[in-house]
Amino acid sequence: MLLVFIKQEIDRIVEAFIPEMTRVWDADQSQSQKERQTKAWLRATLQKFADDVVAAQRRGAPLARAAKPKPR
Repeated sequence: MLLVFIKQEIDRIVEAFIPEMTRVWDADQSQSQKERQTKAWLRATLQKFADDVVAAQRRGAPLARAAKPKPR
């Protein structure tokens, strides 16, 4: 189920990306401040993702594989 967890987390990150970036880029800040804030958000998000994956592995979450489609 680890693979399912990873895919769900990636989807969550993708869904959160545009609203977060819109908020950052609409802010009244300099270009360099916006870039720093964008990088910080991405770095923190990816670090949390990596920590969550490691924690799931430690709990013994099995790596699920997608079922192969049945031949027609």
